[in-house]
Amino acid sequence: MDDILKTIIDKLIEDVIKNGPQLSVTQRVKGVKQPWGGYLKRVDFDEVCLGDGQETLHENENVHASLIGMAVDYMARFMMGSPVDEAFKISLIGAKMKNKIRTANKLKRNITGLDGESIVNAIKLSGFDVVYRNNGFSYVPVSEIKPDQNTIENVRTMIQRTLDFFNIYGPVTLEGFDFEGAYTRNIASGDGDFLTEDTLWDLKVLKGYISKNHTLQLLVYWRMGLRTVQTEFQSIRYLGIYNPRKNTVHRLNVDQITEETIKIVDQEIIGYPTWLGDNGVLDRQEFVKNFRGFLRSSEHKTLITGLDDDEKIRAVLKILSQQFKSGIIYCSELGAIAEIINHAFDNPELPQKVNSSDTYDLGGMKVRFSKYIHSKNPANIGKNVDFVLYFPVETVLMNGKEKYLKSLLKDIKNTTSTKVIVMTTNDELKNLTPIREAVDSHIHYESEHDNPDLLEIIKSNFGEFEYPLFL
Repeated sequence: MDDILKTIIDKLIEDVIKNGPQLSVTQRVKGVKQPWGGYLKRVDFDEVCLGDGQETLHENENVHASLIGMAVDYMARFMMGSPVDEAFKISLIGAKMKNKIRTANKLKRNITGLDGESIVNAIKLSGFDVVYRNNGFSYVPVSEIKPDQNTIENVRTMIQRTLDFFNIYGPVTLEGFDFEGAYTRNIASGDGDFLTEDTLWDLKVLKGYISKNHTLQLLVYWRMGLRTVQTEFQSIRYLGIYNPRKNTVHRLNVDQITEETIKIVDQEIIGYPTWLGDNGVLDRQEFVKNFRGFLRSSEHKTLITGLDDDEKIRAVLKILSQQFKSGIIYCSELGAIAEIINHAFDNPELPQKVNSSDTYDLGGMKVRFSKYIHSKNPANIGKNVDFVLYFPVETVLMNGKEKYLKSLLKDIKNTTSTKVIVMTTNDELKNLTPIREAVDSHIHYESEHDNPDLLEIIKSNFGEFEYPLFL
């Protein structure tokens, strides 16, 4: 037994050394020793009271404060129009991890509004959150969560206050977002609450004051958000906390945050390398702008190139999931595609193997997989889906594979989905002209600013070369 325990501990230590501590934003913030008052002091935030506060709520509640906070948050999202599956996404993942998805589905079906039954079911469903966020630590079976009338009425009031708050400060432009593409060895997970046009908001259901950990968490969210594919972060000018229990708004202009504080947060707390600069996403911003421009345009088909294969697929799938509901990914080999996609993401969403007969949830999209190698070139490919993504396109570019390239070009011509994306990998020194001529446009993902180390490695292998190559 001692040998087994030692092996487990050694493996844990090895994982931490290799991958970092794998903390959430909240966990990382708790471990930071801040200066007196915090990096962002509470008194620096402008405070506004929107009306009746804590004094008009029932004094006692019989449900843990964290459950109440999550229920208010998720119900507000639901009442503002998000599908229940999206609003309670984390809870449903936790229920699945606990093998309680049937229970969770029964609860979610009975969440319809601000009636008492809906609020009880929302509180119970929120109880699965800790399974996902804390590996089940402090999990309480939903059968033991029994909100009393005082609790139900308080939750209803705070949901309504949140809705009224967003009527003043909204509309919401983004909610329940993660920071895919911005995680580091220091921070491996975390999700934010709401964005409006100019403010990043965190919802905190508190009886006391906001703390230095709350304000630092918000600051970390902002700095990480600037490095995601979500361009909504580029217009953020304020950091805000809304507390529906006290019905108070706290807001800070980001121009008040010192460059020294931002440098400490970026480099020491989050762990971004110094060469990334202030925002560190110049190439990504340009690609996101161009790719979203293609999705909004009348153009039907585009070719995407770039040396950073993980970053390309991460950005493309993230943006597609924000705009579309269904798609097909055509690859050269079904056996490897799940590993390729999962490798690009901090939190893999696909099983180890996929097949062509099943539909998979990928970032909220319903996605099917198929092979373009040995395709029979059917007409109207992707007729009933929002997009078709040909990825990775690599094998057909090799010498001796001309017949497969010819078949792929015919498939691209026959694809009738709303949008068609062709994305190459490992295409250095490959002539991309045949594919470029089969599509309407070309979007290149540069690496010069965001990942100069990768560029130097590739140059050391190939020397100076023209890329992308069109002959």
